[in-house]
Amino acid sequence: MCEIQDKNLIAKYQSQLTIEKTLTAGKNDEEKKRVSLVVEKDNNVKSLLFAQVLGINSELSINECKNVTLESSPRDIKSVNITNCGLTTTAGIQNMHKTYFINLENNKISDLSGVQNLVFTVDFNLSKNLITCIKSLTDFESIESLILQDNKISDLKPLKNLKTLQYLDVSDNRIKSLEGLEGLTAITELYLVNNIIVDLEPLKAMTKLGELYLDENGIENISVLGEFKELKILSLQINRIENIDALKKLINLEELDISINQVRKVEALKDLTNLNSVDLSYNRITDFSPIEHHKNFKNYSLEEQK
Repeated sequence: MCEIQDKNLIAKYQSQLTIEKTLTAGKNDEEKKRVSLVVEKDNNVKSLLFAQVLGINSELSINECKNVTLESSPRDIKSVNITNCGLTTTAGIQNMHKTYFINLENNKISDLSGVQNLVFTVDFNLSKNLITCIKSLTDFESIESLILQDNKISDLKPLKNLKTLQYLDVSDNRIKSLEGLEGLTAITELYLVNNIIVDLEPLKAMTKLGELYLDENGIENISVLGEFKELKILSLQINRIENIDALKKLINLEELDISINQVRKVEALKDLTNLNSVDLSYNRITDFSPIEHHKNFKNYSLEEQK
């Protein structure tokens, strides 16, 4: 048994827990077991031990609390949100091997110790941290959504086995190569904004993509995008693209942003009958006649051609 050092702290959260339990009165036994706790801006929370003792088994949410660690974290909890708490490591997270949803956004995590044990985790948010190496994420068997936005990641190869992944956000990192994503054919939403990407070839098998965001890279050649017949939203702003002929195959495309590039011709867009939102601003287009009479355009911008 674990001893609780701060009896006042436990009493404080015990009263909050009682409120949560009261809300389940009259429900069936299974629902009565679903106990959650929310802690906001409490500087005295130093570990998750109290959550285990209080019987938290549904959702734990801690925001803006100092000195939080994952040691002695609850084993059977279903959802965890620990944000803006200054976490530097995930050591201890292996206890959460039955947790489906984990959000550790906006901390100072650089060490991913223990995450390899999270085989049942479906949704994992590690955005806005200090992560450089993601080798610990190699064997996630059930992961469907992974958010790694705003870290210091340069190598995506450890993600190559995440065959169940449907949503991936690795925007705002240091990624040059997309090697590692070749076989992730279940992905439907992909965010690669603000990296150093030039070659899109590793994405060619992602034929289920519905949304793709490639803004702020160094992309010139987009020929591989012609394979994405299911694509509905495509954002390519702030790149070095001249030729958009590949886009003529995207018959389901509804939204396109290709602003701040070097596009000269727009014939590829004339037969995209589902396209209703287009931003072609800040390019080198001189002839708009192929799209001037496009009946479905509801929102489009053609400003400031060079």
